[in-house]
Amino acid sequence: MLYRLGQLLAFLLFTLANLVTFGNLSPLVTVSVIIMKSRRILAVNHHDGHGFFLPGGLMKAGESLEKATKREIREETGLTIRLGRFVGLYERPTGKWFHIPTLTFAYVGQIIRGKPKDSLEGTVSWVNPNEIKEEQNIIADFSRK
Repeated sequence: MLYRLGQLLAFLLFTLANLVTFGNLSPLVTVSVIIMKSRRILAVNHHDGHGFFLPGGLMKAGESLEKATKREIREETGLTIRLGRFVGLYERPTGKWFHIPTLTFAYVGQIIRGKPKDSLEGTVSWVNPNEIKEEQNIIADFSRK
C-alpha cells in the first residue's frame, strides 16, 4: 500500500513538473537488464497490473550506470549480477502530458549470487520473451546481437 502511494505521488509530481515546463521536462535516466536462462528472461510483474517488465529502474544522482544497474537488480530481484554487453539506448519521449520522458540504458546481466525473489516492486518470474510487452525493442536488439 505504501509503495503504491509513493508511485502515485511520484506520478503526480512528474505530471505537475511536465505541465509547468509545457511538456519540456528533461528525460530521466533509467536502466534495464536482460538476464536469460534456458531461453527464458527474468522479469518483474509489477503490482500496478501492467504486466511483465525487465528488471531495472531510475538512476540516482551521483551513481554510475553500472552501480545503478546492479542496485536496481538487487532491489527488484535480490540478485547480485555481473554486467555484460551493452544492448542499446532507448528513448521514450513525453508524447503526452502525463508521461515521464526517459532514456533507458539496457545491458545483459549474468547472475553471480542469489536466487530470484519477489520484492516491493513485484513478482519475479522466468518468462518467455514475448510476455514482456513494453520492452520488445530491447529484446529484439538483444536477440540480434
